[in-house]
Amino acid sequence: MQNDGNAVIYHPNGPPIWSTDTWVPMGPPAQSDQMQPGQVLKPGQSISSSAGVFQFVYQNDGNLVLYRNDAALWATGTNGRGVGICIMQTDGNLVIYGPGGKPIWASNTSGSPGSHLIAQDDGNVVIYSPDGTAIWSTKTWSPLPQSDRMEPGQVLNPG
Repeated sequence: MQNDGNAVIYHPNGPPIWSTDTWVPMGPPAQSDQMQPGQVLKPGQSISSSAGVFQFVYQNDGNLVLYRNDAALWATGTNGRGVGICIMQTDGNLVIYGPGGKPIWASNTSGSPGSHLIAQDDGNVVIYSPDGTAIWSTKTWSPLPQSDRMEPGQVLNPG
């Protein structure tokens, strides 16, 4: 039994001859509002925007969903396809792996090593390349409410 969840029988000279095909990628858990390369979300885990208004959740049904409070804004639609793990790969691709390590959804951003994901306070979840260029997003950006916007020429006073 390997520490990736796969049981494998190896031939005495090295190559595998049988496995359960139950492996899933491993990595440290994502924290706060970001997923750094190699970090994962396991079923039931999430990251939240810094203000805590938006949650990016890898649900126990296998769906990756962005919520504002309790309202779903965006989802991968992978519920019912098996539960595995969501990983921000070191190649820049955000991938959901189902049972047996089979990819069932991806952001298709491989080829940008070192990229990371951020759950932003504007409601958008974005993958940024190391140079700061946005290479993928949920396209759920929301402008600030009118009461939180500044008008041209408006001055903010302390207090």
